[in-house]
Amino acid sequence: KLSKKMVDIGAFCCPPGKTDRLPGMEFHTIGVAPIALITNTSNELSDISTMDARNVFSGRSVKWSAVPADDKIKLPVKDIQPVVRLHCKKRPGHWRHIIDNDNEFSPDVREVGVIPDMIKEVSRIDSSIGFETLFMIDVHKKNGEVKVLSVDGQHPSELQYLKVARYPFYRSFSLTSWSED
Repeated sequence: KLSKKMVDIGAFCCPPGKTDRLPGMEFHTIGVAPIALITNTSNELSDISTMDARNVFSGRSVKWSAVPADDKIKLPVKDIQPVVRLHCKKRPGHWRHIIDNDNEFSPDVREVGVIPDMIKEVSRIDSSIGFETLFMIDVHKKNGEVKVLSVDGQHPSELQYLKVARYPFYRSFSLTSWSED
């Protein structure tokens, strides 16, 4: 509708891509939200490094026991089931902060199309890991309970890390307007 000038204002849940930048259209970032890495509540892991997360989603780490963790917990020798929602593939940002190219995700990922399914699958599969914003996890909690991980020792609810660009995974939200009638 924006490209046909049928609407005056549009909203984007992801940063605009090259094909979104129409002549005369202005983008206004209105917010940024951390993307939380989530696991099944039975998973003893509470913190994961950025590199380990990328290894898990790419398939370089396929067993939980291969993921470094606190010495006090022993992760099971069980296959990891990454759950992904690779929406807005033509736009930068969002899941691309984890792995930039959708072809680099593990061939064993379970891909879901909508947020409620992400929450449901991660809550249902005890060896799973996925990602979503904290707000949407709360909105869809009726679909199942999930555990939110810290990344590099920083919990996604601690927004001061996001503000200073120390939390690695996030989504930005934009509104558009026309610069002329």
